[in-house]
Amino acid sequence: MSIAAHFTIEQYEKMIAAGGFSDRDSRRIELFRGEIVEMSPIGNRHALAVDRLARWSFEQLSPERVYIRVRGPLLLAEQESRPEPDILWLKPGDYSNAPVADDVVLLIEVADTTWTYDTREKARLYAEAGIADYWAVNLVDHYVTVFREPGPKGYRSTQRYRGSEEIRLLAFPDLTICPDGITR
Repeated sequence: MSIAAHFTIEQYEKMIAAGGFSDRDSRRIELFRGEIVEMSPIGNRHALAVDRLARWSFEQLSPERVYIRVRGPLLLAEQESRPEPDILWLKPGDYSNAPVADDVVLLIEVADTTWTYDTREKARLYAEAGIADYWAVNLVDHYVTVFREPGPKGYRSTQRYRGSEEIRLLAFPDLTICPDGITR
């Protein structure tokens, strides 16, 4: 595949600020390894799963313990990327600028049509960035894959959870959620 143009994060953010993507409400885009990638539109099942995860997230911890961001940017400078994950749990802080990988406590992507992209390309990107706890929610087959132990070649640990199996957060092992509470 040939690349028509390669963009830096700074160029991409300037295009956003200048209104270069005025139709962003109808189109979802991300900067991925210097390329502007168009994402699939969010369907009702996807939106419902993100809503459930957001509600659960806000109910679990106070803002003094974790900052929750829903569908917001994450700056991964070394990877020339600015993805917009569905759910981010961040260390408490001021996020008037986009958070970076060191701020991430938990990152969740919800997938119905983007499963391969989320579990291959994005998983590799997040592992390279050092995201320690990455969850990919499969809405088609009703399970959650948890990626841990990031490294330069990807995650060394992946585990699939189904039904009423409890998923424990790496940073907060006393908190749990079951895939059925997200995917059904």
